[in-house]
Amino acid sequence: MKPNAKKRSANKSGAVLVTAVVVLLIMSILMTATIGHVAVNRRKTNSNYSRKQAYLTASTTLKSFVAEIRDITSAPTDASDAAAVAKQIANINALKQLAQANGGKGTKKQVTYNGNDGTDYKLGSTELEIKTENGNADKLVITAYTTYGDETEKVAAHISTETAKKPAKFTNTLEEIGKSIMSLDNLSIVGDTAVLDNTNLSKTYTLNNNCNLLGSLYVWGNVKTTSTGSSFLLRPNMQQSSMGSFVMISQDFTGKLKASTSMARSDGFNYVYVGGTLKSTNVDVGYSGKVEGHQIDIITHGFDTTIDQGLCGGDNFHVYGNVYCYSEDPPVEGQKGDFLIGNNTEANIDGDCFIEGDLDLTKCNKSIGLNVTGDLHVKGAIKGNKSKIKAKKIYEEKDAVIDKTGRGTDPKEKMEYSAEAYEFMPEDMFMNIDGASSDNFKTQYLNFYKGTPLNMFKDFNTNIDTSEAAFNFYVDKDCVIDNLANNSAHPNSNTVLVDVKDKDVMIMLKAGTSIADGSGPEIVVRNLSPIEKHTDQDTGRETEQHKYNCYFVSDSGDKIVANGKDAKGVHLHTGSNAHLSNPDNAYFEFGNMWVYDYETYIRMFSESFRKNKDRSPKNASGAILSNFYYNPTANKDLNGNKGGKIIYGPGISNIIFLIGENFSFGATPKKAGTGLNGEFYDHGVANNAGFMQISYYGPQTTFGMCASGMSVKCVDADGNPYNDINGKTVQGAGVFIAGMFNSKNTVFYLYTEPASTSVLSNAKGNKGGEIAGFNLDRYDHY
Repeated sequence: MKPNAKKRSANKSGAVLVTAVVVLLIMSILMTATIGHVAVNRRKTNSNYSRKQAYLTASTTLKSFVAEIRDITSAPTDASDAAAVAKQIANINALKQLAQANGGKGTKKQVTYNGNDGTDYKLGSTELEIKTENGNADKLVITAYTTYGDETEKVAAHISTETAKKPAKFTNTLEEIGKSIMSLDNLSIVGDTAVLDNTNLSKTYTLNNNCNLLGSLYVWGNVKTTSTGSSFLLRPNMQQSSMGSFVMISQDFTGKLKASTSMARSDGFNYVYVGGTLKSTNVDVGYSGKVEGHQIDIITHGFDTTIDQGLCGGDNFHVYGNVYCYSEDPPVEGQKGDFLIGNNTEANIDGDCFIEGDLDLTKCNKSIGLNVTGDLHVKGAIKGNKSKIKAKKIYEEKDAVIDKTGRGTDPKEKMEYSAEAYEFMPEDMFMNIDGASSDNFKTQYLNFYKGTPLNMFKDFNTNIDTSEAAFNFYVDKDCVIDNLANNSAHPNSNTVLVDVKDKDVMIMLKAGTSIADGSGPEIVVRNLSPIEKHTDQDTGRETEQHKYNCYFVSDSGDKIVANGKDAKGVHLHTGSNAHLSNPDNAYFEFGNMWVYDYETYIRMFSESFRKNKDRSPKNASGAILSNFYYNPTANKDLNGNKGGKIIYGPGISNIIFLIGENFSFGATPKKAGTGLNGEFYDHGVANNAGFMQISYYGPQTTFGMCASGMSVKCVDADGNPYNDINGKTVQGAGVFIAGMFNSKNTVFYLYTEPASTSVLSNAKGNKGGEIAGFNLDRYDHY
């Protein structure tokens, strides 16, 4: 800890020094102005002359200063020039520091004049003042006070700067922040999966019972497969089909490794990286490499097939691609780049093999222990019988070439994600801590605890027919879900239409609510709010997004207090309802729940089902149109009737779930330490069948599913049927971010991007935004 502390201290000292230098620079600008001839006709009366001269001096001095300020704080022409951007930000921050000095009163400095030709001019005496406008650090008032003779004039310039905020990007279908051990049981994910906790690398995450990950996997920690059916399918990126995917694990991988790909290998993609040791006697990687160009490379710091841990399902080792076995720098035990071959293993590699450590065949009892169709490079020693090696050519020790400038050391090899990516938690957004949301959002949330509104979801009983569907309940305002029973008082009360019009709609999920199996609800959200165009600052991709969103929020209470930040910069909280005397009450669970985007819903289901007021949502699966294909990408050009297929996806999700600390959502898992392998509390909910077209954000919650979803077909980024999942069940379409995941029974999750107009755009603190620099708003002459 001490070396890091010293580093932070040094960095801090350097930052203070830079700021001080920049402040001195701006102070010198304040104190010295270069102006031209501003003298007026002396034939006027002295008073009139003095007043005009004072005004002209003040005005010209101010314009000179503003021009200097705009110059040194303007955005660099090359936004990728890190040094220029850093200088711009330093200048802006220094200016703000002067404006906030002296307890918020700002800074005043006397000006010295120099004429264009170096001649001193009798222009009066001027003082420049810089301070914030109403305490807003982004809005400054610079005032020039000039006294000439007995007359004083003042002129003010109002300038402002705004940071063009860079919304948080969500590229993973599922993210676990690492609250506890993750067990993915029969879970299949279309898109990328990431486990982000890098504070405890000893954790082991299990992939079991036919877990299929169709996209990239990113894990800080160890990964173990407990089923020979678990596999990775590297697919084109959901947003950019020209990009590929990869598997990256920071520590050890144990068990059967099966990875295939549907795309040709390109530089930087189609690889499996294991930062520790790859322990397996059953490796089936790049099987589709039988198709020319579809290879997958393996990059690891150790290969060990000598110990069968009972998880590999036999001895079958075949890699279609290159194998890079590099030593960690500095070398550590188990990561020295050694390749150990066990007694019943024949390692077949269709490609080249690079071993920076030793190749050990001493335990191999096969006639061929290592069969390489390309070249074999071994930098260390070859132990055992060399006749058990078959290769195009063998290079040993000094002749071996271990090139670390190619694919094996691509920057993508480094683990880039970490839990600290998220600065703001749902509680921060509820209470608008440090600008995590907005005052309107905070007011809407607090109204639940001030008695306004008292609308309970079950109390709505207004039948409404749209041109495409009929609903028993209609909601267009904030309300609470505490139960939703299908009973005589509220017949068929589980078909609900929510309209979003001229503001966000917020729906609270009451803590301790358990919606029994078979009682719904079916919630369909129709967004009628204005559509705005948004351009991604990095890619230039333009999207159309609704201005307002529908939020489902946890019952976290209004007594939330932020108790500073942890070492990662994430706010700590107390006072949440989850911290009250009955923390076991901090759950929202259901049996059978459906949440849809309206535009998807009316295309997804048959007209007879949609317009039947007596429909039962639990029968929805049988009502899906056979030719409907869900589009989980942001490419709306894929939508439409094509080749007999109805292809549709909203592109951007406007249905946001914000679930606070220590809550659990869905089937309620047992607490960490008492049930980590798909076990659940029994609160009367047997399953979680349904379909949720949502973005779930609960970095400190438990997300548990223990049932099947619905059979939904979908297309990939090129518009082709995603045959790997078609005919399978789908539980969710969106992004799902939780502290811990638990699951049971086969279910798929599809990637769908959340709206950047939502508060989720602030989740990462809007880091890396572009600052425009100061602009002149107006001049005032007093």
